[in-house]
Amino acid sequence: MGLIYYNYEFKSSKYQELWKDELENTISNMQKYYKNHMSLNAILSIFKKVFHITPITLKTDLSLNKRYLRTLAIYLLLTYSF
Repeated sequence: MGLIYYNYEFKSSKYQELWKDELENTISNMQKYYKNHMSLNAILSIFKKVFHITPITLKTDLSLNKRYLRTLAIYLLLTYSF
């Protein structure tokens, strides 16, 4: 997966600066906006929208790819849920 909008150029200098900040500080911005502010269901819902995988599939599918995504989901749940 690549970052589709990574090199996007905004016309407004205000939005160019905001985008530059977002690219340079992605992790810290995620922690500031999401850490301890989301429920388990909200995180799993976002995970489902992004990866198109339901929580039950993460639980029951034992393939290598799903094992990685399960680990990622658990990390996100532990890190960002309240």
